[in-house]
Amino acid sequence: MAFRLQRRRWVVLSWLILATCGHAVAFDRPGEFQVVDDKVLRDRAVVDLGRFAKEFSGTPAAVRAGEIAAKEGKSADTLAWVGPTLDWAELGLKAYPPSTENHKRRRAILRILDYPLHVNSTPMRSTRRYVPQWAEAVGKHFQRAVEPAIKDVTDSRTTRGLDVWKIYDMGFVARSKSHCVGFDVHPGFFRLPYALTDAQIDALIGRLEVLFISHAHLDHLNDRFVQRMLAAGKKVVLPAPVRKDLTHEGVVRLHDDYARPTEVAGLKVYVFPGWQGKDTPMNVYAVELDGHWVAHNGDNLRTEIYREIPGRCAVDVLLVNCWSGLGAFISATHPKLAITGHENELAHAVPQRVAYGTTFAYLDMVRDPPEHRVIHWGERVHWEPAGRDE
Repeated sequence: MAFRLQRRRWVVLSWLILATCGHAVAFDRPGEFQVVDDKVLRDRAVVDLGRFAKEFSGTPAAVRAGEIAAKEGKSADTLAWVGPTLDWAELGLKAYPPSTENHKRRRAILRILDYPLHVNSTPMRSTRRYVPQWAEAVGKHFQRAVEPAIKDVTDSRTTRGLDVWKIYDMGFVARSKSHCVGFDVHPGFFRLPYALTDAQIDALIGRLEVLFISHAHLDHLNDRFVQRMLAAGKKVVLPAPVRKDLTHEGVVRLHDDYARPTEVAGLKVYVFPGWQGKDTPMNVYAVELDGHWVAHNGDNLRTEIYREIPGRCAVDVLLVNCWSGLGAFISATHPKLAITGHENELAHAVPQRVAYGTTFAYLDMVRDPPEHRVIHWGERVHWEPAGRDE
């Protein structure tokens, strides 16, 4: 009963927060993806593309945005805009990679990217199939985003600080000079064409030393990826109470392990016990990579556990769920850099598929926010300590 009341308060508070900030910032209207007809969604996308063209006029991204808005606003096909808009967002994000200087343009681009990723005629958990036109466009977009990232992970090297890639959802790869680990790495929603192939998964696994899984939900624990990780002789860390069927010697079960660090494959690891519900135990991880600490919170709703982290390690890079206590995780840990995740998880129905616009709205409400990056599938962020030799 206590959990249900706490959960209800959290949900109500979240909706109140979003309701109060809905029109405060250009390109941010968090509530508009609840139940929206495809044509209405298209029309809103066209409006914001036109707005981008005017606000950032003179840039190639602005010119292309204006062209799409002019053409697709007149189209009788209410899904014809999806592919061109995804292509435009892809080019825009490449032109403006994650940085403080590019924040304003990226915010606008990611906010527009929310539209094609919230098409309502593509329910994920029903007997209806994807609209092929949408599935093809989104699937190809996903592959164009993650294929270069996988090549980057496997072929490049980190000589200082940390490199972090977002693969999908809360799935990240973090790499230092000597180590490379994954958190909740997921190959993409299984019903979507163009999810990661076995060859792509194996390429990633070839670089990973450890895979840290926060909890057993299918958008965080992908059995295909886990099994291939174990078959390759790598370590997989799980919350102690979950997936008892996984008995491979490579499985490491931890949960309430933060009195002192645990060593996993030569890495120092703190595991803070959380939960998403009474039947969903959650691991909040802090992992040291060559002297730098990376923390990841899965879908944790037990936010009070974050108070235990600063006494054990100073977090450098925080991989933070956009909807699950973002402010609490940031405020408790004071990271050097925060990178958000869990936006646009396609296995969630549209009303529960958190938009980039919502992430920005939450970040706007964090008092004295740290440097932060909101990134899309396949994008990389580099962080390194200021004024410290390694």
